[in-house]
Amino acid sequence: MSYSSMPPGAQPYPYGPTPMSPSDETLWSVLVHVSVFVAPILGPLLVLLILKERSAVVAHHAREALNFHLTLTIVYTALGVVTVVSLFFATPLTILLGGLVTVAGVVLPILAAVAAGKRAPYRYPAAIRLVR
Repeated sequence: MSYSSMPPGAQPYPYGPTPMSPSDETLWSVLVHVSVFVAPILGPLLVLLILKERSAVVAHHAREALNFHLTLTIVYTALGVVTVVSLFFATPLTILLGGLVTVAGVVLPILAAVAAGKRAPYRYPAAIRLVR
């Protein structure tokens, strides 16, 4: 019997996703956090949808990055609504809070990318866990 043929009535072996190597996991984990500077929600979402079956580590980092940037989007939207509803009287406060949120939106993904490069799990502080 050759390797290419199967016995009659036999079921084929199921194919699953190929697991990622540790170096690929590290690379994609770092890239998913850095991708937020180019495509804040789309980058982590695409990585999560495409690679979640191949690596739990990459899926964790993609979920964290996605949740953090969804949280930032909600916060920025809330600050905009507060500014408009208060007839722009709250503008100094929203500018201050918006600045703090922006600094967090730049610094925390860098810290997350460094942690991912060291193969350490990272959870963004104060992120709403919308995607599990």
